[in-house]
Parts: sequence; structure tokens; C-alpha cells
Amino acid sequence: MSSYLNIESHRSMVFDAVRNTAYARAIRDAVRPGCTVLDLGAGLGIHGLLAAAAGAGKVILLDPSPVVELAADIARKNGISGQVEIIRKSIAEVDSLAPVDLIVSVFAGNFLLSEDLLPYLFSARERFLKPGGAMIPGMARMKAALLCAGEYYEKHVVRWSQPILDVDFSPIRRFAANTIYYDSAATVGGQLLSQPVQLQALDFTTAKVAECRSQVEIPVERSGTCHGLLGWFDLQLGDAWLSTGPDAEPMHWSVAFLPLDPPLELTVGETLQLELDRPEFGEWTWTVTRGAQRQRHSTFGSNLADLSYFKKISPDRAPSLGRKGEFAMLVLSQLAAGATVAELTALVKSRLPELAEHDPQLDKRIRNLIAEWGAEVV
Repeated sequence: MSSYLNIESHRSMVFDAVRNTAYARAIRDAVRPGCTVLDLGAGLGIHGLLAAAAGAGKVILLDPSPVVELAADIARKNGISGQVEIIRKSIAEVDSLAPVDLIVSVFAGNFLLSEDLLPYLFSARERFLKPGGAMIPGMARMKAALLCAGEYYEKHVVRWSQPILDVDFSPIRRFAANTIYYDSAATVGGQLLSQPVQLQALDFTTAKVAECRSQVEIPVERSGTCHGLLGWFDLQLGDAWLSTGPDAEPMHWSVAFLPLDPPLELTVGETLQLELDRPEFGEWTWTVTRGAQRQRHSTFGSNLADLSYFKKISPDRAPSLGRKGEFAMLVLSQLAAGATVAELTALVKSRLPELAEHDPQLDKRIRNLIAEWGAEVV
């Protein structure tokens, strides 16, 4: 089940005064009396409710999570329920919607692309935004800088090379060195060895693909040990820019630390080449070149997927159902046949007695499948 079902998971977003104040200014400037606003991924609806308070004629709060229904209570409490419509669906599930004047979203993950939300924003823009309509945010810029952060690097990378109770865990270090660490700038700490460089600018009003294919040069401005790259993004909210970088006021967004193993000893005046690649729904790859020296890291190398996984998904392979697939197929076929939950559970247990005997969470797994794939109850 989604973590966003838990109200606590919304705390950092609702009470993010820095972000929400910046959004509120942009929303007030963009909203025209009587206009229609779509709040994508609304959650508890703070940005859509701000649009209603700013004079929007209609605000649509769209989110697949049940928490969005609580926004109706919040709207009533604030005397704006007549302007607010709740749609508890994902963007892909919405068949049609009257064109809107403004789309508001917070579909930027850490380092902009990490949660793969932007492709859904672009889909909604193409389907629901009026010609000439506005978007908040309208653009984003990805940035990076060289970072000296010995203490953080020691904790997350080097520590694996130090025996624990005489047990050598050093084979794990390569996984740690290919992991991106999302944390607060204060926790990562350290010192920048370069000025930030812009990796790319992404215009949300026209972009078709949410990816990064960047090649930039980074001049070294401070001598020191480079333990990796620090990455972040800036958002354009109306006429202003909101930065999630190390010098910005803290928000719920995190900066990204991309390690280099081994670290590089840098001298003022050098220039490094950085390549950063990240396809939609794919892995991050960062490559740093310094003269003849080249270091390449990828989050692909932090995953534990084995050869059997890639064999299963090979385009030339004709796959068959495994035990988990047989279980899911049985549950879903009975769901389609109209069985009650009690009948379905009893049938699964009779057909798969070994699961009933050995899986203490079988009932829960059946309920989760029903909740995920069953039709909505009106």
C-alpha cells in the first residue's frame, strides 16, 4: 500500500513553509477570477485550496490516494467547498476532463527526476491544459557541483571497507559507491570545490521527455579531496525561482550526493568533464573525466538484480507463470468471476494448500491484491 496513506507522510509537505509560501505567491499571481485550476497529485490539497482562496472559480484536486478525500473536509472548514471538486484517480485513470486554465503540481522528486513523476505531468498538460494555459512550476534547472565531504563519505562508503567484529564487508563497498544518497544539505555537509554548473533546463510547458543527457565542464575553484558530486534543482514559480540547493532554506526536498570511488585530489585551475545520464524510469549514470583518468558510476551497480531477472525479461523469451503468478492469476480470475472475498479466500486456500500451510500472511496478500486490482466501490 502507498506510504501516502499515512497522514504523517504528508507532514513535511503541508508544513513546508518555504516551499508553500513560494507556491502561494505564484498561485496568487496566476489565478484569475473564475478560472479553473487542476491540482495534480493534490494530497491534502494545500495548493489547490490556495488557488480557491485566491479566487479560482473551480479547483480540481486530483490524486489516487484516499487522503485527497480529507481535502473536502478542509475545504468546508475554510468556507470554499463550493469551488472544490475531488477526483480520487490517477492521471492515467481520468478518461476526460474539461480543459483547465492552470495546472499546479509538485511533481519534482529529489534531484528533479528521482520519482519519475514528470512524465505524468506532461501527459496531463497535453490532455487537460487549455491552449495558452499556465503551469506552476513552469520550468526546472538541474545543477551540480564538486564536493569535499569526508565525514559523510566515510560513513556511507568507506565504512564498508572497515571490518565489523573481524568480519570483512568490503565486497559491499562497490554497491555503496554506486548509490545516490538523498539527504539534507546540512547532513551531507562538506565544502563545494566548484561553482554550481547547470546540467539542463527542462521547460514543463513544452517538454515531452523527462530525462537528463548532460555533458558539462566543471572548473575546480578550491583545492581539496573531491568525494563526489552534489546535485539539486531549482523551480520556476511564476516570476521567481525556488532553489533546493545547499545555500537555500531547508525544505522537504533533499540534495543528492553522487559518490566518486576513489575520491579525487583536485587542484585549483583544473577542469573536470562530467557526464550525467538518466533516461525516463531508468538508472542514473555519472562519469567524471580528468585528463586520461575516467571514473564511471551507475545506480545500476547498486541493485542486486541477478542474471535470472534479465533472462526473464529478455525480449526474445516466452515467459511462463511462476508460483507468485499462479497465485495472482487465481485471485484475479475469481475476482473477475464475481466471488465474494470469503469465497475467494477459501478457494485459494483449497487450490494452494502449501501456501495456506506455510504463509502466515496469505490472507493479507489476498486482500492486498483485491484492494489493488478490484474495482472502486462507489
